Amino acid sequence: MLARLTERIRFSTWGRGFVRDRRANVMLTFALALPVLVAAAAVAVDYSFAPSTRTKMQAVADGAALYAARELQMAQTNSARIVAVAQNYVNSRLNDVSANTKVDTSALTVRVDLDKDYHSNSATCSPAIPSICTPARRRR
Repeated sequence: MLARLTERIRFSTWGRGFVRDRRANVMLTFALALPVLVAAAAVAVDYSFAPSTRTKMQAVADGAALYAARELQMAQTNSARIVAVAQNYVNSRLNDVSANTKVDTSALTVRVDLDKDYHSNSATCSPAIPSICTPARRRR
């Protein structure tokens, strides 16, 4: 019993000395803050790539819709060929993107939807006004 009491007193004295010691507290503070700083930097870098990815995907969706609309103007009836043209355009510009192309031959419009991870973009184009594509609302 006396040994346990002596051990407690010795530990208590060591603990008080540890708390009072001011040497190397900057290093300790930095070591505790470092993981938070690294995580904040990683989030900032990831967040900075999001707008550029969204812009690139929108440009590819617009280009695929324009290219497919031009093909629709030439072929008019072969929807499978128009879908293949848009798919090939998207695959040549972006990797790991799923493209969904909808061709409406009665309204003469082509809609290209792109999905990648947490980004989604789409564009609709008509050969009647081939230079203007209307981006649809972004789904988040």
